[in-house]
Amino acid sequence: MLNGARPLSAQARRGAWCGLTLLVWTGLGLAQEPLEKTNSATGALSQIKLVKQLSPQEAAKGWPVRLRGVVVAASGRRYEDLFLQDATGGIYLTQTQQPTVSVQPGTEVVCEGITAPGHYAPIVRSLRLTVVGRGPRPEPIVVTLNELTEGRYDATWVEVRGVVRSVKTPPGRRTEIQLALDGGRLMLLIQGTGRIAAEHLVDAEVRVRGAAGGRFNLNRQLLFPVLNVPGLQEITVERSASQDPFSSKERAATELFRYASDSDWRHRCVVRGVVVHQWPGKAIFLRAGETSLFVESELAAPLQLGVEVEVAGFPAVGQHAAYLENAVCRVRGDGPTPTPVPAGIGAILEGKIHHCELVALEGWLIETTRLRDNWILTLKSKDQAEDHIWEAHLRASPDDSGAMWPVGSRLRLTGVCWLDRVVQRSGTVLLPGSFHVLLRSPGDVALLEQPSWWTRDRLLGFVALLAFSITLSAAWVGLLRRQVRVQSSVIALKVEREAIAEERARVSREIHDTLAQGFMALGFQLEALTSALENPPSCVRLHLDRARWMLRHCHEEVRRSLRDLRGQALDRRALGDALRELLPLAIEGSGVQLGCVVTGTPFPLHQTIEHNLLRVAQEAVTNALRHAHAQHLTVELRYDAREVRLCVEDDGRGFAQPSDAAPEAGHFGLQSMRERAKRIGTRLEITARPSGGTQILLAVPRTQGSG
Repeated sequence: MLNGARPLSAQARRGAWCGLTLLVWTGLGLAQEPLEKTNSATGALSQIKLVKQLSPQEAAKGWPVRLRGVVVAASGRRYEDLFLQDATGGIYLTQTQQPTVSVQPGTEVVCEGITAPGHYAPIVRSLRLTVVGRGPRPEPIVVTLNELTEGRYDATWVEVRGVVRSVKTPPGRRTEIQLALDGGRLMLLIQGTGRIAAEHLVDAEVRVRGAAGGRFNLNRQLLFPVLNVPGLQEITVERSASQDPFSSKERAATELFRYASDSDWRHRCVVRGVVVHQWPGKAIFLRAGETSLFVESELAAPLQLGVEVEVAGFPAVGQHAAYLENAVCRVRGDGPTPTPVPAGIGAILEGKIHHCELVALEGWLIETTRLRDNWILTLKSKDQAEDHIWEAHLRASPDDSGAMWPVGSRLRLTGVCWLDRVVQRSGTVLLPGSFHVLLRSPGDVALLEQPSWWTRDRLLGFVALLAFSITLSAAWVGLLRRQVRVQSSVIALKVEREAIAEERARVSREIHDTLAQGFMALGFQLEALTSALENPPSCVRLHLDRARWMLRHCHEEVRRSLRDLRGQALDRRALGDALRELLPLAIEGSGVQLGCVVTGTPFPLHQTIEHNLLRVAQEAVTNALRHAHAQHLTVELRYDAREVRLCVEDDGRGFAQPSDAAPEAGHFGLQSMRERAKRIGTRLEITARPSGGTQILLAVPRTQGSG
């Protein structure tokens, strides 16, 4: 009995345990099991089979158990955790308290505890362990590696047969033996501390008994099986191994796994070869006769390239060739210096180059990558007009800080050809789908040709600079074109204005020299006629007065037209100032009150638009004086963000809404204003009421009127 264990003998607790146990039986469909499977006194589960049938959720509830069985093996180095087996199966026990005595395998015990889910199958947390005495262990179940992998014999006493491949004793841990069986590997963990002398078992055919266990992940999945062996006494040698591994049968590398009626590849064999490469502590690459050979070996001492060695190892089959596992090595002497086999990409992919053969390849370097402790060189080679991309791997030293060969170089590489993928392209023959080259040192890389100055980075930089220059030039050309358009429009406007001014001047000169002079001459003749007539009849005098008045009126109209053609007012000042100057002259002596207002911020308009606005204002004021008999006139010129508005209002007698079709006989003022509005691209709006008052409105959009 262990110290600190609490007995489960109270009547109340017994009743509770009985009730909970009955609920478990009901939930698991075990109510029909015989009553003797539980302890009648405590109601605890008494068979390992019942505990193993619990789900992880049920086992986590901590149901009481009372098991009696034989300890078949221990898990910890000090026998803290045990494998217990009864007539129904085996289970893993973990003790919640430090045990006071060691329970050796073969001891019959009574375990009182509770259930737990475990990492794989349900287990028991032992609260009290009572030693009954020595008991016979059950007969082991002979199993295969596949059955152990399936997990059905978890914690059960089993037996396996195989060939010992290796023996290791890591510091502070149990001795580990690798056993080859059924085409796979099984780890044997030997109980006890300290180094166990088991090297003599390597290459021996043995029969081993132990408790089945394993290594699991967090998803409660069995990753690989493990056999817990109580000691070397559970290992029975059926065929002894030679104490000298190099006394095994010597074979050529080309003979491995070739057909022979009496072949047995489970045991070691010896192969001779010349070292072409080595990964200390991991592998040796040999050239063995007509072929090459990969050897797994933990030899840490470095081997000189070209030295002849003997390796004793276990034959195994890889993807592309046979190789040796768990090999030991000894040096025989100097051998021939290995020379690389000239190879092409096509020959490698067609299977004409052996796996792990020393080869020499050429290619163009397109990328260099540092990955942990390896340099990866990506190269491109051409074979039969087809480009192939492949890699070369070089172990990097800690002080390597960058690539040693510039991208774009043409290189010759010497190294071990490692075939990667397998493809089936020729019946039952498997061929490599890809490969890479294992370089031994930087000296395996020979620079054949420097890269062109036009590297990818320089080319990209030049293209970027060229694109920037083109963009800048295009922007500059666009700016110049815009300035040329602006200057051209200004020049065209000036030319147009000068042409208009010249034409107006010419027309005004013609009118002045012809019509105006004619009117003056006619006036002189009328004056002479009036003076020649003494006391003319009243009707003649009336006609002469009317003729002189009509002549003066026509002469004034001609002078006004000349002023319009010259445009003197607008040549001197802005439109608003011209309105303030000319409109008061038009109403002088009439007694009409005139208000002229300019609002907003003035902006320049085309000369034609300003001229027509001025003439529309003059015509509107003249019409109001002649026909409307107005007493008050208001002229407003408004500048805003979108347009220029000219509005003329009077308080005269008004008139019926005029028609746009044709002017009244002898009245051309409204028609003239409409024509001027149409010329500048807008519409004249007239609001006239017969009851009195008229409004004339003219609006010019700012975008249309900008000069």
